[in-house]
Formats: sequence, structure tokens, C-alpha cells
Amino acid sequence: MVGKISCEIKQRIFDTAVKLFARKSYGLVGVREIAAEASVSTSMISYHFGGKAGIMRAIIEKYFGLFKTMFNDAVKDENSFEENVRRFIHGFVSLIRTERDLSMVWHSELNNEIPEVSDIKYRHQLEMGVDANKLLGKIGLDFTRDIETINIIGPILIQMIYSHFITGRMLEQNNTRPEFDDEFYNRYTALLADICLKGIRGVFTMDE
Repeated sequence: MVGKISCEIKQRIFDTAVKLFARKSYGLVGVREIAAEASVSTSMISYHFGGKAGIMRAIIEKYFGLFKTMFNDAVKDENSFEENVRRFIHGFVSLIRTERDLSMVWHSELNNEIPEVSDIKYRHQLEMGVDANKLLGKIGLDFTRDIETINIIGPILIQMIYSHFITGRMLEQNNTRPEFDDEFYNRYTALLADICLKGIRGVFTMDE
């Protein structure tokens, strides 16, 4: 029973921190605010995570675990490059929808300097490089040779995928917005994939 209660408290602290970091950013949230919101003492945060940075380490570890599972489910050696791109974008969007706050924390804190978590961020970025090589190798790119090209393509693709979710909370308050249901996100992922694979001119008819 004690172990179960301890796990529940740890999960409550984690979930509360994710919510607060997603709304305000890591740097603007203090340990006392997390403790008050989670209805625990600050000593409980120290006990379970060692402090605020420990929570961020746990967030990064959980996010990359989910990302890795998503990537491995989506990208297969036997698939064509186009099929892998479409499956990857669909899987990535589904991950953001399912774990929205967690995903937004990762995205917003990706380039922030947090010394206490720099080691695991670097390790996971290397792992993402290996994954990128697996996907882009289908069109002849190599992470060890074409790092500049991949470093341009990767952030562009990530920003495209996140574009809707970055403005999503504002759009949700707009009465004229479309319904953000499965049908909308199927169209969203299909359009993103088409833009990625075909370019703007390949997707839209444009006057010369």
C-alpha cells in the first residue's frame, strides 16, 4: 500500500510539472508552485526527483521512449521512402495528440540550456540522428556525410508537424475553426506529407 501511494504521488508530481511547464515553460515554474499544484510538500519532489531538473530529466526520458516506439512502429526497412514519410508524420502527429503537454514541453525546451539535463538531451539527439539516417537513407542521404542537409530538413519537418499544435489553443477558441477530430488530423497529416514529398507547387495549383 505504501509503495502504491508513493508511486501515485510521484506520478502526480510528474503530471503536474508537465502541465505547468507546457503552459509557462520550465524556467518560469518553481518547485513550490509544482508542490502546491500537486498538493505535496517540496520535500516529496526532492525525494522522488531530486528537484526540478530531475523532473525534466524524467520528462525527456519518457518523451524519447514514446518517440522511439513511434518511430520504430512507423518506419520499416521494407517500406518505400514515401510510405515511411507518411507513416512517420502520421505517427508523430498521433503522439502529439495523445501526449500533447509532454510533446509541447519537449518542443519548447529543446534548445533551452538546462545544464542538468544536457547529457541526456545530447544522447537522445544522437539517437534521433540514427533514426533520421534510417529514414533519409532511402533517398541516398547519409547522416555522417550529409549532416548539413539533414540538419536543415529535420527542423523544417518538425516545425511543420508542430505548426498546428503551437497555435492550437488559440484556434480552439475560434468559433469558425474546423472540428479537430480524427478526420481533420487525417487531412492534416496527408497535407504535411504531400508538402514534404512534393513541395508547395506539387500540392497547390499556382499561377505563373
